[in-house]
Amino acid sequence: MSEQNPEPVSENSVTAVAPPKRPRHPLRGWFIALVIGVGLLVVSVLALSAVVWFSTSPERTNWGPERAVTVTVTTRDAVGTAQVAVGGQTSSAGLDSNLHQVNTWAEVVQFGEGVKVVVALSQDYTDTVSWEPTSSITCDISDATGSLSTASVDIVGNSAVCEWTNR
Repeated sequence: MSEQNPEPVSENSVTAVAPPKRPRHPLRGWFIALVIGVGLLVVSVLALSAVVWFSTSPERTNWGPERAVTVTVTTRDAVGTAQVAVGGQTSSAGLDSNLHQVNTWAEVVQFGEGVKVVVALSQDYTDTVSWEPTSSITCDISDATGSLSTASVDIVGNSAVCEWTNR
């Protein structure tokens, strides 16, 4: 093995000293955080505006066929109300079996929209011969193929709901 002897250093030599590092700017961390925050804000605003645009586009695309439906409300020995909502339109009607026993609404329902009928029984006509209550209000939503939804109410003060969505 060979011995390693370091070379002697002369007394006149100067050791190389690295120049001092520049001190960090005191606001550098805050600046980086601000840039990241602004970037995240821009991304979130773009995402939110895309969601708003797609959810409120002026032209609605129907992904399926529209269907013609008939809403029939039959009142038997009773007085009540019917509230029919198709899409965003709502209409109300007073029901009295002495005036009209059957009320009908013919509607065209767009794909994705629905029909909701709420019937309420407010008064029944009691048969003087029988003590059994015979009053009722029935709602039925149907199309050319048959009944889609049916509901009935026969107790004063109660309501029934029949609803259907075109899917």
